[in-house]
Amino acid sequence: MTVRELAEFAISLPYPPVCALCGLDSPSPICDSCRGEMVPASMDLDAVPSDLDSILAVYAYESRARQAIRRLKYHRQTALAAPMGAEIAQLVRDNRLAPDVVVPVPIHWSRAAHRGFNQATLLCRDLPFTVQPSLLRRVRRTRSQAGLSQEDRRKNLDGAFRAQPCQGLSVLLVDDVFTSGETMRLCSQELKRAGASVVMGVVYASGRPDMDFDYEDY
Repeated sequence: MTVRELAEFAISLPYPPVCALCGLDSPSPICDSCRGEMVPASMDLDAVPSDLDSILAVYAYESRARQAIRRLKYHRQTALAAPMGAEIAQLVRDNRLAPDVVVPVPIHWSRAAHRGFNQATLLCRDLPFTVQPSLLRRVRRTRSQAGLSQEDRRKNLDGAFRAQPCQGLSVLLVDDVFTSGETMRLCSQELKRAGASVVMGVVYASGRPDMDFDYEDY
């Protein structure tokens, strides 16, 4: 047993582990019942941004999958990152992706300081490739994309990202959710401007832009 496993076991003794979504007893942060409510993603290939070579998603952005993303991002339920990241890694293996480098979609340093983490970075933990967050930075703080039109999303993110030289590299971009695709498009555009030969994307969930509003948890 590793030091991390020992620590998790010690913590669980006075507080039996529960599902972070439904609150019922569960050895995993996402219980089998909640996972069973998640809907596999069905990506519309016509919606893939032109600057992105491909995009994969584990689940549709609804039901328990949407709740998992919101609990991780806004309620700091970081234990969710392990099962979510594991399913992203499995999807990457199933599709036989072999990037030179993995890049989590960055958030601005001020947002990272407030939240305490970048959820996209946490979701990279099980990917068997080199993860280089420094290859892409968010250099301008932007307002939330939720509720914005496609054009306003584009204007909101204009000039927000800056990439380091990555000549000839194939890059896998990782994020929690894909809705309008504007964030992935601009990240891919910037990476290719810096020399990347291929930019692929993978997310935990995908959905329509109109699902991005700040509703209450499921």
